[in-house]
Amino acid sequence: VINRRTGKAIFNPLLLAAVFVVVFLSVLGIPYATYKVSAAPVSYLLLPATVSLAVPLYEKWELLCRNWAAILAGILAGVAASLGSVLVLALFLQALDELSGIVDMTVGGGERRAEKVSDGEKLLRMRAVAREVPVAKAVKEYALKLLLNTHPEIPESPEISRKFLRFGASPRAAQALIAAARVHALMEGRYNVSFDDIDFVAPACLRHRIALSFEGLSEGMTADGILRELMKITK
Repeated sequence: VINRRTGKAIFNPLLLAAVFVVVFLSVLGIPYATYKVSAAPVSYLLLPATVSLAVPLYEKWELLCRNWAAILAGILAGVAASLGSVLVLALFLQALDELSGIVDMTVGGGERRAEKVSDGEKLLRMRAVAREVPVAKAVKEYALKLLLNTHPEIPESPEISRKFLRFGASPRAAQALIAAARVHALMEGRYNVSFDDIDFVAPACLRHRIALSFEGLSEGMTADGILRELMKITK
C-alpha cells in the first residue's frame, strides 16, 4: 500500500518486510537461528510462488523479447550495485585492509620467523596444573549434554539438531571441552570451571566436529549459530 501510494522504490514491500523482521527480532531479543527454524515451513511456500511466476513471463514472452536490451541492462545494473555495495561495506568495515594484510603475509617477499616463548618442560608443568582444575558435576553434565544434543540420530535431541545437522560431535569433543574450559578458567584467574567457560570454548571445540545437513546448508545455517542455540536449550 505504501509503495503504491508513494511510488518510491525505497518502499518496496520486500525491503520493508526485511526491515520489519530485523527490528522485530532485535526488539524482542529473538536469535536468528530460532527464527529460521520457526519460519522454515513458511519459506517452503516460496517455491511454488516462484514457479508460478513462469506463467506471466510466458504470457508476456513477446514483450520480453522486444525489451531484451532494457532487461539485460537492468540485470547488469543490479549486479554492479551488488558488487558496489559489497565494496563499500568492506571499505567501511576496514575489511579491505585486513584482506590486504593477509595477502601480503602469505605471498609477500618478507620473511617471518617464529620466536620461542616457552620450552617443553614448562609446557608439561602448565598442562599438569590445568588438569588439576576441578570441574563440578553439574558443569560436567552440562558439557556432556551439550555434546549429546549435537547428535541428530538421538530422539531426545533438540529439533534444530535433528533438522539441520547430519553428524554430531564425537567423544573426543567432550575431552576437548573439559580440557579447554580448565585452561580458560585459569586464564580468567579462577580455580574452578564454570558454565561460562564451557560456553566460551564450545564453538572452537565443536564447530569442526559437527556437520550440517543439506537442509541446514540450504537454509543458510552455520555451525556457530546452531551451537549458540544448543547452549541456550541445554541450559
